[in-house]
Parts: sequence; structure tokens; C-alpha cells
Amino acid sequence: MREVFSRLFRRYRPQQSPAAVERLPAEIIRDVLLGLDYTSLKALVRASPVFHRQYLFERRTILLRLLETLAGPGHVLVEAYFVYETGTADFDTKYSPDHVRNRISAYQRTDPNRPGARHTISLDALSDNAVGEMVNFSALIKRLTGRYAAWALGNLAKAIDMKAPHTTNLALSSTEEARIVRAMYRFELTCHLFGVEPHYLLRPVRRRAASDFEPEEVLRLFFLAFQPWEVEEITSIYAFVRDCYETVFDSIAQDVSPAHPRFRKQTRPPTPDGAFELDDECMLALTSSWNIGPPRVSGLTSCC
Repeated sequence: MREVFSRLFRRYRPQQSPAAVERLPAEIIRDVLLGLDYTSLKALVRASPVFHRQYLFERRTILLRLLETLAGPGHVLVEAYFVYETGTADFDTKYSPDHVRNRISAYQRTDPNRPGARHTISLDALSDNAVGEMVNFSALIKRLTGRYAAWALGNLAKAIDMKAPHTTNLALSSTEEARIVRAMYRFELTCHLFGVEPHYLLRPVRRRAASDFEPEEVLRLFFLAFQPWEVEEITSIYAFVRDCYETVFDSIAQDVSPAHPRFRKQTRPPTPDGAFELDDECMLALTSSWNIGPPRVSGLTSCC
């Protein structure tokens, strides 16, 4: 009976005609998709089957255009490429001091501030999915620029005893925004190059052994890879992300503390199920390595 009613419903239900915008020629739909920002593009291709089909047909072209818009011109696109490359499972599999040095050398060859550097890099070898991942991460960084600017201005206001701004939607100039975007990419690249293996705190064995790098070697390579003003940018982003983590930990510390009343019925030791000593674990995660988030996920995702 259900099947009979289902056939009748499909046969006699009113047919909706496509919206006028969906009847546009494919060439115009393509131009519309190329002109949209990340949020609008994502919403439109999910809402319209016509635009979704055209997006799939022109996916690589649209994504590359969107990546250039999000990352910005020039060297920022190079930063985006190296952040993606060093965040892949393939890089993690090949991880070794020699491989890291090799990628630093390749990165330096694209730095326009170094003699003989090549300022461009080809994305032709990347798959469409790889370009899509780069676009998604670039959109994440774009959302964080205003929040970082408000955080930095708030700290500056406290230092000079002024009232801090109450908004994260600050009107940044293109130059100011580009500097923050570059700094976030370089912070993430540092996490990938010198960070711990993803989720190492949850596993008894790490593929990246602590002896992969001596601390002095990490510092030497770090200052070799980045210019002095870039180091200052990276440490500023590190302070921002650390503050985000500490804010989250502080907000839930009482709820997961072993001293919470809900754990009274559990015997000790060990630590009650669901309880954590966040002070110790937070400091371990934040000070054991540059990487304060899983490389495949991003040290910046906790700030969203």
C-alpha cells in the first residue's frame, strides 16, 4: 500500500519550475560562481542542483580562483601550498630531520626576500581535493583574522590602560589582513615542521620520536627558515592560540576535575573515568612542542 501511495504522490504532485536564475546559460552561471566568496559559493551550490552541477563541471577552476582570493596574491599562496604539503599523511610518513631540512630548503627557494629565490610555485600537480582542502583552511584563517586583531588590540589597550574594543569585526586594511594571514600560515607551517605527531598524548607510542630533533637543532632550523620579523609574527600567533586553549580549559576545569562531586562514588586511584587534571595536561600540550594542535587538523581550529 505504501508503494502505491508513493507512486501516486510522485505522479500527481505539482511540478516546480526552476528559478529564473537557474535558467541562465551555463557560461553566465560559471561567471556567477567564479565571482562568489567562500560562504556564498558554499550556500549556493548546496541550495541549487543547477549551480551544483556547474560547480562540479568547473570545480578546479572555481577553487583555484577562490584560493587566490582567500590567500591573496604573491607569497601567501606559496605559504598555503607548503602548509598543505607538510600537513599531509605522506609528509608524516616520511618525517625525518633530513626530510624537514629538505622542505625548509624548498620553502626558502620561494622566499622573495632571499637572493635568487623563485617567487612562484605550481599547483598543477595537486588534485582537486587537495585544492579544496587548501580553500577550506584558507577560509578558516580568513575568519580568524578579525578575532586575532581584536585580541591583539585588547592586549594593547590593557597595556596602556585603555578600553578594549568589543567587536571582532574590525575594519582591517588589505595590508593589515595580509600580514595576519601570512603569520597564521607560518605558524601552522612551524607546527607541521617541528610539531608532535597527531594525538600523541592519547597513544603510548609515537612515530615521531622525541629524539628526531635536539632542541638546539629545532631553534637553528626555525631561525634559518624564517626572517626575524616573521619569527615575531609566529610567536604572536602562538600567544593568541595558547590564550584560546587556556580559555577553553579554564571554562571546563571544574566540570572535569577529579574533585567534582559527580566523581565521589568512584574509587581512587586511578583517576576517575571522565576526569582530567587539566592544569598538567594543558601545560604538557602547550609546552612540549610548537604544535599545540594535531597537524592534520590544525593548531588554529580551536580558536573557531
